Amino acid sequence: MEAYQTTAIIKAGETGIDRLVAAQYAEACIERVSAAYDISPYETQLGASQESDKTAYRKSTGLAKRVKRILLMCVGKAEPIKPSERTLQLERILMADKEMKTSAAVFKEIPPTIKRNTERYDALVSQEQKLVAKISGDTADYESAEKDRVVIGSILDYAALSDESRKSIGEAVMGMMGLDVDISDAETRQMAYTRLSAENKSLIEKIEINFPFDERELASARRQMQVIKQYDEKKVRKGFIPAMDKLHELMCELNEAMNKADVEGPGADLEGISERCGQHIAELKAMREQKEAEAELEIEVVKEMEQLEPAPQAEEDIKLRMYRALGLDSAQYSAPVAEEPVIIEADFTEVKL
Repeated sequence: MEAYQTTAIIKAGETGIDRLVAAQYAEACIERVSAAYDISPYETQLGASQESDKTAYRKSTGLAKRVKRILLMCVGKAEPIKPSERTLQLERILMADKEMKTSAAVFKEIPPTIKRNTERYDALVSQEQKLVAKISGDTADYESAEKDRVVIGSILDYAALSDESRKSIGEAVMGMMGLDVDISDAETRQMAYTRLSAENKSLIEKIEINFPFDERELASARRQMQVIKQYDEKKVRKGFIPAMDKLHELMCELNEAMNKADVEGPGADLEGISERCGQHIAELKAMREQKEAEAELEIEVVKEMEQLEPAPQAEEDIKLRMYRALGLDSAQYSAPVAEEPVIIEADFTEVKL
């Protein structure tokens, strides 16, 4: 029975310590791949890069093909515009970031699980030790009860036994009863037999009733311990560590990709800005020049219309109009000469009355 207890103690020592170390290791690994970084600049850059791709597509594709693609888009059959290397680079960065966050969220659940399993395993080990000790005691009691049952059955054959056997049975009966009894007396033997057989039967029945419960609980505890050990072996040692290693490698590659995008990005973005701004400038300039041309044409039309209209006549002298109305010779009429104001120069002498 001691072998079971020793085995349980060894399990508790090895697995409990190993799992605690594994939990601490898992937390340290997760901390290394949980570095905070801002992904929003790359989302903005991706939008700009995709707009540049559209601009390049419009420049390199004829109107007919563009119209055909629009029609295909309406029925969901249009091929996407081929992305540039810059766009692909930024898309990969965003996809890697999504994987990093998703995987890190999964990994964050592992250390608490390891901790719970450690506590559960230690509790199961303690339960196993108690059950093993109890079953060990019950086994010893059951074996002893079986031996006692043989002795108790011999009490009824006491008269036919040898002196040596009588002595041995008498000592055994006194040991079981805890009393100094003389079973040479028939009535005493009957009393001892009745009592001891009843106690022996009760003990055996109790053990037979309780053992299946203990047996079932022990088997369940050991199965649970085995599941935890398999989790530790498959999920933690063969699963968590390699997966965490890959996640860490992905983090390093992502950092390098973001760094490269930052180094290459400004030039590409500025080039795209120049192209897009140039296109807007050309469109706005063409619109402005068209408006100016329309305004100049309107001015020219107004001038030509003014030349076609008769000049307004000066108002004629009323007397000349009278002559014309009377049929008189207008030549006899001479236009009135504007009278000039007469300036009289004289000396004025003050006269005293």
